[in-house]
Amino acid sequence: MHASFLVDRYLHRPKEEVYDLQQDPWELDNRVDDPAITAKKHSLAQSLMRWMHQQGDNGIETEMRATDRQSR
Repeated sequence: MHASFLVDRYLHRPKEEVYDLQQDPWELDNRVDDPAITAKKHSLAQSLMRWMHQQGDNGIETEMRATDRQSR
């Protein structure tokens, strides 16, 4: 694997990523569009939303307010 491939991969992340870590420990095959995992993706999304709600995380709104809480 070339360094340029790894750097490009780090700088240009897809919106969603789903990997089978048993079969793909290096996370090279993003299965996010695989119809076979649609139910699992839905389950993961629901778990994430519950956790964000529990943490008071409103997504981008929370991110945009982050600078208000940082000392200058």
